[in-house]
Amino acid sequence: MTVAVFSSLTAVFAANAEVAEFTNRAEWVSAIGGFEQMQTISFFEYPQGTLLNDQYTNLGVTFPDGNDFIISSSAYLLDGVGATSLFGPITLEFDEPRISIGVHFPGFLIIKLYSEGSLIYTSNEFGVGGAGFFGGLIATQAFDAAELIDPAGGVSIDTVHFGLPVPAPGGLALLSIAGLVMRRSRRR
Repeated sequence: MTVAVFSSLTAVFAANAEVAEFTNRAEWVSAIGGFEQMQTISFFEYPQGTLLNDQYTNLGVTFPDGNDFIISSSAYLLDGVGATSLFGPITLEFDEPRISIGVHFPGFLIIKLYSEGSLIYTSNEFGVGGAGFFGGLIATQAFDAAELIDPAGGVSIDTVHFGLPVPAPGGLALLSIAGLVMRRSRRR
């Protein structure tokens, strides 16, 4: 892996997790090991107005809030379809722990990561300065839920990418590699 991959990388520390933040999707994809290491939800598969809950269990994720729904809008630059919540964050719960998540969004976004109900990380605010953004995280501690928040209220997201589940036996090795990558980038 080359150092150039991390030009938009910011290493951030939290009480329980060391997390790298990315504003460039290609760099995030490269850092997680390529497209084959992620799953994607584009929301394009369902009609406008569909309430989100268990439609994506085949990918290992549910939307437990009960007020998130699919909407078509030109604000969603990738394909014109996204998800929104008028009353607060959009929460994703994963059936198995993950260490990476990336989100395209039209405005502003903060990503909170949780492990077994405990907050382990809150990102910086992504999207300052315009529309059509990406925010990606890679954590050294696995998380089983993520909360997507727009600090202005409500939230809109275009497409969500997340890493494959962390395998139980090899999970520690993967997390160790992620930690080495972040330490190496922090020294530069």
